[in-house]
This record gives sequence, structure tokens and C-alpha cells, in this order.
Amino acid sequence: MGKVIAICNHKGGVGKTTTTLNMAAQMATMGKRVLVLDFDGQANLTLACGIEDFEKLDATIAGVLDDLIQEGETERPMPIYQVQECLELIPANTALAATNQELIKAIAREWVLHTALEPIRNQYDYILIDCAPSLGIDLLNALVAADEVLIVTNPARFSERGTHQLLRTIKMVQKLLNKELTIAGSLFNRVDRRTRLARDIMALMRENWGTELHLFDTEIPNSIRIDESQAMGVPLIMYQPESKPAKAYQEFVREYLQGEER
Repeated sequence: MGKVIAICNHKGGVGKTTTTLNMAAQMATMGKRVLVLDFDGQANLTLACGIEDFEKLDATIAGVLDDLIQEGETERPMPIYQVQECLELIPANTALAATNQELIKAIAREWVLHTALEPIRNQYDYILIDCAPSLGIDLLNALVAADEVLIVTNPARFSERGTHQLLRTIKMVQKLLNKELTIAGSLFNRVDRRTRLARDIMALMRENWGTELHLFDTEIPNSIRIDESQAMGVPLIMYQPESKPAKAYQEFVREYLQGEER
């Protein structure tokens, strides 16, 4: 059965979507069967996968969840789109915002996404959930559905505080809702080592969180190539595979998979 990884940080702009897509694309090039789920009504992952008219999509994750909320079951097929060989997408659009409002009132509200994904888990090696910047019911659904959490952060002033708040939420989920949930660690994204501030913040976080939270050695550098690949609607490995961020994601996936083997 495939491993479900929730990629999250309730702070926006840290690069969750970038990491979700490029981690998945690197895994796919290694022959892993990977599914990415856009679980953010802003639909940035859907757009990054090349679906520009996402508001016109008739089938998204929202429809499946709506059925489960209202009826407790669904006969609707999961909407799955091909991104590249071995990589597929469940898209989202702004309808997901209304669905999240209904989730708050649902029976077993934290388990709806878990129920939606269960029938397709064995079709993939990995399912990566691109979470919205939130600590609300949508994040709780992602954490209950997940086997593992990857925290994406950047070396900014309030990153450490945000990490503390997120870890507290994860620990509550582990205690009350999903005892099998583990934390893979935290990945530094959009790193500019030319600035002293970035270096100091990363050093501080490694010192403060090193025993409680695994911090990956790989860092994803800030680069215009990331923005360009998103504008083109393709992963970095398909846009500029020799670029520094593409190679960094390749190294990160290698480090991540080596950690799985330990």
C-alpha cells in the first residue's frame, strides 16, 4: 500500500507546492508510481501541473469529498490526470473552500480525506498531499490520511515560531487521531546563503530543533528557475534538469529515500 505524505506548513509562501511537485517528479523518474493531491483551494499545484483553466474542471477532489460528507459514501470516480510518466494529479479549484466549510459540520470530520484515498492507495508507491497554509480542518484531514509529514520551511524571521505551532498540532493528531503518523523532517526551501540572516536562522533552527525534529541536510536554493518552471506548468526536471534547484531536489529525494531505509 502506498505511503501518504502530507507536505505542510501553515505559513504561506514557503514552497510547499514547489516541493510537492518536484519531489514527486523526481520520484517518478526513478520509476516510483506517484500521485499528487492538490488540497488547497488556491489550486497552485493544479496550475503548476499545467492545468490553467482549473476553475472549469467538472471533476476535482471537492466533488468526492462533498459526496462523502453528505452521504458517507461515493460512487464518483476519483478525478486523476496524467502529469508525466508515473506521475498523476488529483486537482482542486476554489470549490474546495466551500467543501472545507462543510467539513467542519461533517460526521467523523477529520476522517473524510482518509476515506476518499483509501480505495486508491494500493495503486501508488507514494501519494503526496499539498496542504493549504492552515491549521484548520483541512490540515487535520491531511494529517489523519497521512503516514508521514514533511514540513517545508524557509529561513525567514518567523519560521521557528511557525514550526513550533505546527509541531504542536501534529503531536495532538498523533495522540488523538493518528497514532501511526510520523514526521519525516523539515526541508529548508528558497535558501539564499549569500545573506547572513538566512545562515543565522538556519543555524538557530538546527540548534533548537535538532533533537526534536530531523532537519534534512539538503537545502533547496532560491532560483528564478523555480518561478519559470511553474509559469511553464512543468516540474524542474522537465524544464531545466541541470539547474541548481532541480539538482537539489534530486539530492533531497535521494536523502529522503535513504532515510526510509534506515
